[in-house]
Amino acid sequence: MSGDAAQLVDGAWTEIVRGGERLGSGWRSKNLPVRARGRLLALAVDESGEHHLLVPKGPESLPTTPHSPLAVSVRDFSFSGAGGEPVEGSYLDIHCRIAGLNGQFDKVVLDVIEAIKDSKNPAAAAAASVAAWRRLFAKLADLGALTYQQRIAVFGELSVLQDVVENVRAFQPDWWTGPRREPHDFELPDVSLEVKSVGEGSATVTIHGFDQMEKSEGKPLHVVVRKVIERPSGKTVAELLSEILSIAGGASEIRERAAAIGVFDTDPDVTRFEVSETLVGEVSAGFPRIAQSDLSPEAQSAVSNINYDLDIEMLKSSMAIGSVGDIVRSAHD
Repeated sequence: MSGDAAQLVDGAWTEIVRGGERLGSGWRSKNLPVRARGRLLALAVDESGEHHLLVPKGPESLPTTPHSPLAVSVRDFSFSGAGGEPVEGSYLDIHCRIAGLNGQFDKVVLDVIEAIKDSKNPAAAAAASVAAWRRLFAKLADLGALTYQQRIAVFGELSVLQDVVENVRAFQPDWWTGPRREPHDFELPDVSLEVKSVGEGSATVTIHGFDQMEKSEGKPLHVVVRKVIERPSGKTVAELLSEILSIAGGASEIRERAAAIGVFDTDPDVTRFEVSETLVGEVSAGFPRIAQSDLSPEAQSAVSNINYDLDIEMLKSSMAIGSVGDIVRSAHD
């Protein structure tokens, strides 16, 4: 969706806050210059301050989900619209029930506007567009705030995702496997990547389980240690994710995977980070690790899982300052 449409929606909310057209019962609205079935769409804020998009509908029956974080219902309205054109009749009421997700709701509004263009059944097209967002809103509604250390971890992982997206033309979202709790953070067709993000002063990285340092399907496995530091000239986690979404295919799948690790592209946290150093190393025979085969036969049958820390200074003998882009490009040449 164009920047002009985004400015239009943002400006409409601003006008509603300043006054807007009153619907009654404390609601305020603003018509959008977009028509469906000959009537204008409208944005509205209800008496509780929650945001709504009203899409004109006809007699067709549409599924509703009035209690979801991104709710859909069918309602009749009758009030004076901006510019003298009334908002009257049956509407699909698309409703963001969580104030903290209003930024994401604006993206839904933009998608709906795009979906109803040239549609013979605008309300049905709007409902289908919203359905694609509903699962994401359900995930985001359950998110708690990330800790500072968690933000460092996800920033490092997202920065590697950005490198992969920028350097592999045929990128597929399902290559990003970390959010699915798989052993490695990235499983490309010809190489695996495991990312460890550390802050300033961190002395170790933690290995979770035997499989994290084992190859998958015989592919080369590279460990990527990224030092992530806070810096005013850096990017927020949300800004980094937004950059990725703007260039990657499969944006909706990336959004859902990001939500699984507590990240969304309208997160209001303003902490800014940058990657100050990247170490890369291929896990081979000489790489320091604990393999299940290192255990005695008795221990192998008794130990089902293991976590351990590796000293970063000691790791440097098996790693080097390097580029994720070089790794993934060479794997796909």
